Amino acid sequence: FVRTIDTGRLLPMALASFRVQMYATKDLWDSFERTEEKEKWTTYAVLTLMRILTFLMHRILIFRNIHDYGGVDIPIICIDWTKEFVDMAMDYWVALSANKWTKEERELKCAQSPFICLDEELISHYFYELDLCVRALLLDKNVGYVPLFIILFETGKYSKSRTLFTRPSHVPSPWVLESLPKTCGSSTCTDSECIGLWRIEDSRSLHHPSAMVRDVQRPDYRVVCNLWGCEVQMQADHTTGQMTLQRCQKCREVLYCSREHQARSLVFFMSGSALMDDKKFLDWHIHKRLCEVPS
Repeated sequence: FVRTIDTGRLLPMALASFRVQMYATKDLWDSFERTEEKEKWTTYAVLTLMRILTFLMHRILIFRNIHDYGGVDIPIICIDWTKEFVDMAMDYWVALSANKWTKEERELKCAQSPFICLDEELISHYFYELDLCVRALLLDKNVGYVPLFIILFETGKYSKSRTLFTRPSHVPSPWVLESLPKTCGSSTCTDSECIGLWRIEDSRSLHHPSAMVRDVQRPDYRVVCNLWGCEVQMQADHTTGQMTLQRCQKCREVLYCSREHQARSLVFFMSGSALMDDKKFLDWHIHKRLCEVPS
């Protein structure tokens, strides 16, 4: 179960669907393709994606499930860079999102970028491709969504991942991050200083509001009925003075607008964009997992 930060619902991870959008620079895709015979390229691409998802799945589920709305599409950008290069790129985007640079200052910062100075042929056009991809995800209406976060996945031998959140409110609470496993989970790993597959401490958040991120309508933070789909909010009834949501007297964790929504209303699973009517579950079947846990 995860407590969402935008609606206050306590929802099981099984209810949150998501779609992974995978990106990479042209040269990196070409290197993937050269690794296998051309007729096996599709299979190899799928296996590469599955490898990435296997490494990242636990964190993806956490970052996805702390948001009730807007987290369906998760972009993963594959890059063949060192930690230092990724740090420079993320610092550049964060500084740019602060809206403090004039046009002349932006051009100067770009000209002074370490990516331009290191190697014209190798680094600069890689950063140009990556920058265009990140800007499109954040600004282009044709993309169809604005992600809550972007995952940068290093594809090297000692690959790590880090997250670029699109606004500070999308960053999980420190206690959530500190509670995540710090190892890679491999039974054969003998590295006593293993930090796992994520550089959690090196994640960044863009400033908000920012001209760098397209403004989309997201529900403001509010506490709502725990039944997914019900939009009754926590507030005082102007006629009776009672609160519109009542807390479960046993687990003290979940709020409902009525006993019907606690016991008999339906929760639907989403599969992609289609609503699967054949998979219906009483909300109590989920809620009772909390209430029936021995104290």
